[in-house]
Amino acid sequence: MTGSADLIAAIAALESGATLVFAKGVVLERYDGRGIGDLYAAASGGSDYAGYAAADKIVGRAAAFLFVKLKVASVYAAVLSEGGREVLLAHGIDCYYGELTESIVNRAGTGSCPMENAVRGIVNPDEALYAIGEKLKELRARSAR
Repeated sequence: MTGSADLIAAIAALESGATLVFAKGVVLERYDGRGIGDLYAAASGGSDYAGYAAADKIVGRAAAFLFVKLKVASVYAAVLSEGGREVLLAHGIDCYYGELTESIVNRAGTGSCPMENAVRGIVNPDEALYAIGEKLKELRARSAR
């Protein structure tokens, strides 16, 4: 397993309550936010996680594209969608999971996740980053009303 000690550390932090973790050597960065916001902020904000192991609660295609942008070495997802797995593997990122699912559903459980809808049909990580950013703006504007 690539970066196995890093991945084990990231998974342990995830299991202790974090929602997103990056680990490399002695560096362990954990986030506790809900949804894809922290991961998007890292990917769009120029964070340097190249070669890190990452652990996340839920990884679909949208999150997978963000991990590609961050150039992580490996990803563990408590829940990983088949589409997310395909994106990670296509970009040479080792991936592991607790549960593999067909797709990621929205928080209400009534349909597909809006982030997954935002990247449907996209194959380019840069285009995915843009689409995710636009969807986040739309959702934030809607919740501010």
